[in-house]
Amino acid sequence: MELYEGKQRWSGAGAAFRSLWAERAPGVERRAYIVPAAPAAAAITSTERSLTDKHLLLTDKYNIQLTSKLNNRLHYVFPVALSSGAIVEVPWVYLEARRGAGEEGGALPAAAPELALAADARLNYNRTLARPRGLHTAPAGLESTSLVLATGLDLFYTRVAPSKTFDLLKDDFDYYLITIVLAALIVATYSTKYFASRKMLKLAWK
Repeated sequence: MELYEGKQRWSGAGAAFRSLWAERAPGVERRAYIVPAAPAAAAITSTERSLTDKHLLLTDKYNIQLTSKLNNRLHYVFPVALSSGAIVEVPWVYLEARRGAGEEGGALPAAAPELALAADARLNYNRTLARPRGLHTAPAGLESTSLVLATGLDLFYTRVAPSKTFDLLKDDFDYYLITIVLAALIVATYSTKYFASRKMLKLAWK
């Protein structure tokens, strides 16, 4: 269930909203989906500065994690515990209440009664979790990363990056090339400074 202003905005972009004097009731959109298991616990990913998209984590007897983004807003992840004991990521856009309503200029996928759980989106890979009962999240040292702990009969700890690892360098980053370029720039800077000072000295003696 989600609340919206409606087909048209109540006020201009950036204008302050005051619910005390609001004359219009918000529009309510709701949608139900079929999932492999009923959620038993929930958590939201957290980061130090809350700049990264947030994920909502849900757990049941199995785990499924849902990630998504709509209109550059929050991302949510729902790990729902499944009988297979897996934690799977599913985009939040598939849970959007307006899905299939023809809004957002076709940015939303077509409505479907069942959520598709991709096999390659499992967070715990080939490890099966037994009786997960709770999900806990905490910020990591990197803004892009959030720590996730699933508790129950088994304990499972991992980290997720809802907005990808935007603050990390790639493994194939060419450190040697950057070092050579920086060294060349330093040498060029001091050489230019040296020759410029010599030129000024010669001009001063004329």
